[in-house]
Amino acid sequence: MKGHPYAIILSALLAAVCLGCSNTADSSSSARKQAVKVRTGNATHEIDIRIPAGADINLPYPTVYMMDKELFDTVLFVFYVDSLTYADVISPILLVATDDISTDLISEVEKHINANGRIFYGNGAGADSGLQFSITAPKDLFKEYWCFNPSPDNINAASLSGTTYRINWNLKNNTEAYYDKYPAFVYSLRKRGATIIESTYNDYNDLPSRIIEFLQMIIEVFPAQPAR
Repeated sequence: MKGHPYAIILSALLAAVCLGCSNTADSSSSARKQAVKVRTGNATHEIDIRIPAGADINLPYPTVYMMDKELFDTVLFVFYVDSLTYADVISPILLVATDDISTDLISEVEKHINANGRIFYGNGAGADSGLQFSITAPKDLFKEYWCFNPSPDNINAASLSGTTYRINWNLKNNTEAYYDKYPAFVYSLRKRGATIIESTYNDYNDLPSRIIEFLQMIIEVFPAQPAR
């Protein structure tokens, strides 16, 4: 990836991991997973929610809706998020793994949690779904859309505007699409008032890249708040 402050990320992770490792025997430092089923129309969705250690589910927390179940369930990813939270590098956040995104689904999920500010995160087809959803979603529904390796062919950029998109593009897998289509896609978004924060990675195996990308974003967007 280009432009990421690796030194900051690595130093934060090292500090967090050291604290996390020193508390591996203490289950109170690990997030718990809660499974819920919600219905939208005729569809039933199985939703997984990761709740920070010690969190009261009735209190408001920043919430990331994730259309990337592989990342959500990756042991190393879970450990890093737990460690960053325990080490007070990031504020406690809720992670919601979903196979779909809609206002109805969000309303049903939030019968079980108290979301205080929402982020959307999607990978591949999930990123496309988030971008497409943002066309008709209420402007303030999500603070940002984090889109890892979307396809410009699948989105009508002329319909997107007025929000923040963090887009990460795989150069190695999509070199032709990146150079031929992606700049025009981003230009169209910016022309219509959207804020684009873009980066690239260059690796066929994108799971490690997704882990680092996601951690970098939560460190930036959800820094721990100073004690009052």
